[in-house]
Amino acid sequence: MTTKLLRSEKPSDIENKNTYLKLRHLAYLTLDCAQRTCGRTTQGSLRLVKIAVKAGKTYLDHDEVSLAESVLSNAAKYIDDLSKNTTPLLVNEEGERVNLECEFLVQRIELSFLQRNVNAAELMCNNAMERFSRDESAASRLEPRIRESLGKVLYKIGKDMVKRANLTSGVEWLARALEIVDPKYVGSERFAAELRFGIMQNLVQTSLKTQLPSDLRKAEEVMEVMVKEWPERLNVHCLGLDVIVAQELRAEAYHAALMKMMSSIALSERSFKAIVGKCHVLLAQDLQGRGHRLACNVLDHFVTERLILEDNQGWIEQAFVTRVWMIIQDAHLDEEVIQGLRQLCEATSTKLAKPLSISATHASQILLWKVSDTLVTCGRWLEAIQWCRVALHPIFGRSGETNTGKIARCVTLSGCLLKVIFCHNF
Repeated sequence: MTTKLLRSEKPSDIENKNTYLKLRHLAYLTLDCAQRTCGRTTQGSLRLVKIAVKAGKTYLDHDEVSLAESVLSNAAKYIDDLSKNTTPLLVNEEGERVNLECEFLVQRIELSFLQRNVNAAELMCNNAMERFSRDESAASRLEPRIRESLGKVLYKIGKDMVKRANLTSGVEWLARALEIVDPKYVGSERFAAELRFGIMQNLVQTSLKTQLPSDLRKAEEVMEVMVKEWPERLNVHCLGLDVIVAQELRAEAYHAALMKMMSSIALSERSFKAIVGKCHVLLAQDLQGRGHRLACNVLDHFVTERLILEDNQGWIEQAFVTRVWMIIQDAHLDEEVIQGLRQLCEATSTKLAKPLSISATHASQILLWKVSDTLVTCGRWLEAIQWCRVALHPIFGRSGETNTGKIARCVTLSGCLLKVIFCHNF
């Protein structure tokens, strides 16, 4: 009766809920007294433990720690009696006993955690894992829902440890949770798969934060599994890139992983921003080496192989302008740089079949003008002419007469200066 009333009450009616919770506790104690008076039987003990774990879950869900402690402490006596029972249990009774005992331990772990008694929670967790996870006989009888429940509680504790900046303990609890939600036992249902994914994701992220060699190895091992099971997920690719950064691998390794990510994931606003953002990370990883050119290479393929097919003008233009900005970060600005930019303009112009918008054109030309202006100041007129000619490419057809004339005059002036210098020398 109290269970039905509790479910029918509105969430805002706190006073009535507290009353119903206490009535349920009284009902359980009444059944316990009746069981003792009539004498304990196997079926009676199993029934009382089942009622206790159901009541305990309700109390824990409503943060009624004292009521949960009372019920679970009482249930511990029945569990102890069942384990010491000299009469062998039937097969179905033994299976029920195993599941109830594990469910009881799950709640005791959560209760100890809520009471901030981490040592007790860890002790009970190790007990549960030794008996119901690492023991094949018991593990095979354990219901997937109870295993998932244990994994969920351990996951919750692990995340709380991380939130409290206790990263080492967080890694330990998350590793226990991952061991529990073994797909061999929990199956491939969506909830179990998502729970396992969440645990693995948090375990990798926390392992990277500790920077301990053992944790970095663990993060790499977990990432290998994630890539095999969820190769299409954006989060998996981003995590993999974070692992490469943590391992301090060369920019080429980051480039290869980013190219794989770019070519395999489904495009959305979120994935588009992630790819462009990771290109910025690649640029920052190797400023003195090839980082900027590798980042530009990713954006070249991204624009010409993926974005053009999506026919999203906004994405194409944003990636294009970002590509122009990145290449001018190159301190050398040699022939390879200008040639790569020409090729991008040609490929984009051919596949897009229309000029960039006015805003994208102006943004790109401003960047190119700054480069040519710097080259003129340094006396590198021939190179300045090449950059100005790129700025006059048909893809920038919406630049307007004023801007086009300004760039054309720069080309003419630089050409004249080159002729004067040539004549003077000869």
